[in-house]
Amino acid sequence: LFSGSARTSRTLLADELPTASQTSESTLASRQLDRVSKLHNDHRYLDALAQLELIEEDLTTFDDRQKARWYFLRGMCFWHLADDDKASADLEMAASLYQDDERIVAGHVRAYMLKDDVQSAIEVGQAAIVRFPESYSVWVALTHARLLNKEQLAIEDLPEAFRDKSG
Repeated sequence: LFSGSARTSRTLLADELPTASQTSESTLASRQLDRVSKLHNDHRYLDALAQLELIEEDLTTFDDRQKARWYFLRGMCFWHLADDDKASADLEMAASLYQDDERIVAGHVRAYMLKDDVQSAIEVGQAAIVRFPESYSVWVALTHARLLNKEQLAIEDLPEAFRDKSG
């Protein structure tokens, strides 16, 4: 899936969305976010945004991971709807709230790409790949940043573990 905006048409969505944590105290919030994730996965971005707006008033009761998921989901919806400014702001907010989910961290790399700050995207991506060396989401985000930087990539740059994936 490619971003809908002309400015970011070179950016690819790599992996699924962050899932609920078993340690989150508010299971209602997690279930609500899971429903929004399903709407997103079904390409119903406007419906997902409407649901996020409905639960926004409860955001203060969410734990940090749930808040990060909320911002990440909204950011990804905005991204698919080609609102790069709102998408990057939300993806950055998600990463500021929670750094222990590889997809949220990959979203942080995307946020910099959406702002045309390729060098920061590469820096964040390189730190993320050290932290999440087996993450396809992080690898794809970093690789896109490298491509935006006009780096030449070779087949050896593709980790063996990812060679059977298509994206």
